[in-house]
Amino acid sequence: MSVKLLEAVGRACLYILLTVFVVGCQGERCKPVNYGYNINTDRIALRQGCYHSQGQAGVFPTTGMVSLTHEINWNLWLRVGHAEDIIKKCGELALKQGVYNFGVKFYGECYFGNQPDFSQGEVTIDEGCDLHCKWDVGGPITMVVYNLAWIDRKIHRKVQQSFTPTKLTVIPVDN
Repeated sequence: MSVKLLEAVGRACLYILLTVFVVGCQGERCKPVNYGYNINTDRIALRQGCYHSQGQAGVFPTTGMVSLTHEINWNLWLRVGHAEDIIKKCGELALKQGVYNFGVKFYGECYFGNQPDFSQGEVTIDEGCDLHCKWDVGGPITMVVYNLAWIDRKIHRKVQQSFTPTKLTVIPVDN
């Protein structure tokens, strides 16, 4: 086989892998896999969006960044379709620091702050948000931002949707 043919086959295989494993886990038309992740019994991390975050002028300052990339369980993420384990750990670290906003960039880097800077803009469908915001975490140049909200046990409801699209059942949670 010629070198050019091998290179072409290699590029085609890489494209197929990216299409199958990266594009498929974001959700339809760049919607998140989950809109919120429970951090503890009192707080939930609510997704604010996936934003461009490059250089020192990212969504949050780079000072105080905590890398959890060594804890990534890729097999789990491929199986369940999200990175709840990393998101939960970043949320716990944010609470320990006394901040209520955090972001996850490069799949496992946690950034923190109370004043997110969204000036670089949200990643759009045309820019490939389904690729750059996979598993509800950001990639090398994007950050998925979360706000830590209180879970109000008095009005918190478990919503369960039946298979009939016209019927929505709300079941109160006893706590």
